[in-house]
Amino acid sequence: MGGARNVPKQRACNTVVEGLNAAKRFSCSAHIWLKLVEHVLVADFREKDSLLVKLLVKLGVEPVFANLSVGDYLVSNTVAIERKTPADLVSSILDGRFSDQLERLKQAYPHNVLLVTGGLSEALSRAPNPGIVYSRLALACLSGTSIVVLDSDLEAAQFVRWLVKESKKSWEGFEPMIKRKPKNQSPSEQVFNVLTAIPSVGAKRAEKLMRAFPNLLAVLQAPEEKLASLVGSTAAKHIKRVAYTQISHAEKHTKLTDYIHEND
Repeated sequence: MGGARNVPKQRACNTVVEGLNAAKRFSCSAHIWLKLVEHVLVADFREKDSLLVKLLVKLGVEPVFANLSVGDYLVSNTVAIERKTPADLVSSILDGRFSDQLERLKQAYPHNVLLVTGGLSEALSRAPNPGIVYSRLALACLSGTSIVVLDSDLEAAQFVRWLVKESKKSWEGFEPMIKRKPKNQSPSEQVFNVLTAIPSVGAKRAEKLMRAFPNLLAVLQAPEEKLASLVGSTAAKHIKRVAYTQISHAEKHTKLTDYIHEND
């Protein structure tokens, strides 16, 4: 009887460990993952005194705060939000930060949102050429970024509130963390899973590699320059690091604290 009563507890522990394992794969620290277990919205510490956070709290959405490596807000560990004022938008476009920020968001999370609060009129008036703003926004859309332009922080707070609400309904953010790999996968599907498990190699990059090379061994043995031309220098470096990493026979993590300390 005692053993039977311990089964649910053991399953719960296994789920947490699986989640923390996946947290590493999804570029999310253990501390942030544990917060997301109970809180769907995480905000970067820099947003703590912002008007948007204050309005969210008034609307009944109280975020927890963490040091996010990319983005200003994180919803259910799948949607990263980069928030910009019109002035921020134009300055980041002109100094080149804009493209870099969006690329980092795409590499870290499945979905990313550019939230511009204050409308576009001010941004267009600040730009040396309005076409620069329009072209960068168009390119961002084509690369998979959702762009939301709202007139005020109150409208932005309402948008984030509904994003959180819809996310809670499906709890989509935790599906990849606890879902086991399907059985009877084809060899191609197994190769795809191996490639997408490498940091900075998402589904699109994995598919591109599988079209360019005949097998997984060819990918791992390819020159870094060749890989960089296909998937970018960051992903190429990660692939080569995986290819040449010595397999460690050290004891596996078995305790929750092991994961937390490793991600400190």
